[in-house]
Amino acid sequence: MRLRIKNLFALSSIAIAMAISPVIFAQTTPPAQISGMKDSGARPGQPSDSSLAEQVKHDLQRNPITKHAHIDVQAQDRMVTLRGKVQSRKVAEKAQQLAAGVNGVRGVENYMEYPNPD
Repeated sequence: MRLRIKNLFALSSIAIAMAISPVIFAQTTPPAQISGMKDSGARPGQPSDSSLAEQVKHDLQRNPITKHAHIDVQAQDRMVTLRGKVQSRKVAEKAQQLAAGVNGVRGVENYMEYPNPD
């Protein structure tokens, strides 16, 4: 009987340890650091790819030349990609200029289409 109680105690101790160990040993990143980290593994303080894309979209919407254009904005590794059909070369160039001016953007790939000026 005594051996059975010891086994039961040992098994319950192991079960409790297994249940709480992830909580005790889990390492969490403070929320302040999460918001400043880049999606692709950037150093703390660098803007995330999603925040870069959002800032570019915001700037495109605020600019009178680009605000009515339908431009898809994506960011990966701080490189911004612009796609869509726009009214003119002027709109495409302005969009590229605005995207390149966002703090943290490493470069811009411009795949926008516009009518031939001829």
